[in-house]
Order: sequence, then structure tokens, then C-alpha cells
Amino acid sequence: MKLNRKNSLVFLFLTFFSVLFVACGSDDDDDDNNVETRDTEKPQIQLTLPAEGDEYVREVQSILINGTLTDNQALDTCYVFLSYTQKSASGSLKSIDDPNPFDRGPVGYSLSGKEHTFTNEDPFGSIDADSKPGEYIFSITVKDAAGNEASEDITISIIEQQ
Repeated sequence: MKLNRKNSLVFLFLTFFSVLFVACGSDDDDDDNNVETRDTEKPQIQLTLPAEGDEYVREVQSILINGTLTDNQALDTCYVFLSYTQKSASGSLKSIDDPNPFDRGPVGYSLSGKEHTFTNEDPFGSIDADSKPGEYIFSITVKDAAGNEASEDITISIIEQQ
């Protein structure tokens, strides 16, 4: 078979692009070693205080935090809140002598590393003497450096001194 000029150009063109595609291909072995995996794992919250159903005496106690926050890569921030859950009776007028809910927060913590431990941390201070007794929600929210978030709500009560 005789090659003419047109066939030669087509052959050269195909050869050039074949070499170009092979040369630009990636080497799978190198990519596997340099692949950076995205962190999608949420931080973990393990609290021993406060615990579900705990009671705190107003004017006598503080709501302390004990526990550990962990993450597989790196922790970033933590926020704690306390909010009153019961609503006032509808239609009743509020007196200036009525106790106010002990709503607090957010109290923020800047974190680093893979683990943070709370030991008798007192984010809200002593419970005010005029705080409204009742059911409250203690909330904790933790974010890691990749933006993954975990949260936990714990129901506690503030009671009057007996």
C-alpha cells in the first residue's frame, strides 16, 4: 500500500494526539498517595455533667460542665446555652416581682486539637436568687475545623431551696 501525502498527515495527526493523551494521563499510584480526604465526621460530645434530669438549687448552685469533646481531625468551637422551656400562663399579667428565667448564653469556647476536656467548667455563674424555678434546656454545640457540627440538648430543672 502506498502512502500519499494526505494519509501521512492523518497518520501524523493521530500519532501526535495519541502521544499527547498518554503523556497527559495521570499516574494512579502517585494520586493515591497525595489524595486529601475531606473530613465529614462529626465531633463527639460525652458529658457527665449536666445530666438529663439534674436539679440545681437557685442561689446555691452553679450549672457545671464535665465531659470531653473529641474529633477525628481538629476541634474548632463550642457554644453552650441555657433556656427556659415553660411558657407563662396566657392572659395573666406579669408582675415586676415575678422571677425571671435564668436564660443564659451563648457562651463560646475556642478549641484546638482533637480533644477538649471540661472539668467543673462554670459558664453561667451562680444561679440568681430571683431565677424562675422550672424546666430548662442546656444545649451544647460543637464544630470541628471542617465545619461538621454536633449538638446535644439536656433537660434540667432549677428548683427553690428547701
